[in-house]
Amino acid sequence: MSRFECVPNFSEGRDPAKIDRIAGAAREVPDVTVLDVERNADHNRCVISLVGEGDALIEAVLRMMRVATASIDLTHHTGEHPRMGATDVVPFVPLGSSTMADAVKLAERLGERIAKELLLKPGIRVSPLTVRKYLPPRPMGRPNRDLRWSTFLRLHGHAVIACDFFVAVTAALYGGQCYL
Repeated sequence: MSRFECVPNFSEGRDPAKIDRIAGAAREVPDVTVLDVERNADHNRCVISLVGEGDALIEAVLRMMRVATASIDLTHHTGEHPRMGATDVVPFVPLGSSTMADAVKLAERLGERIAKELLLKPGIRVSPLTVRKYLPPRPMGRPNRDLRWSTFLRLHGHAVIACDFFVAVTAALYGGQCYL
């Protein structure tokens, strides 16, 4: 049994209704338990601790990310903690016999689903400058200036790990990092 704790960080710490909706999305997933919801109004951030197994945990995190992306407006966000997106980071912590390698694989699977289900929506356009920023260097010559976001995700989606790339309203890429 590969169990993990997951502690996603969301850029909302002041609106209890939004935080409850985000945590509630995880509570709807069978075999996932929300352990704690920590809110910090000064940082305008919350950290939700949950535990579960692979597929169920990925589903819970995706549902939480959908709610966060739809309800958190980063264009009006203030707080002491720098934010990267509606969902900042999604760390996975191996429990029991699970290993860090298992956690990395889980994060990669989540990244693939994020790329397919949350980022490749019709009408979302991302600047080629943004795509070039995150593309690995090409072996010969300069980056392809005409590379489309959908092509980038198809080629590199497996490396996209658990981050929120855009604000729902603006679809602007704010950066991506994952801490395991």
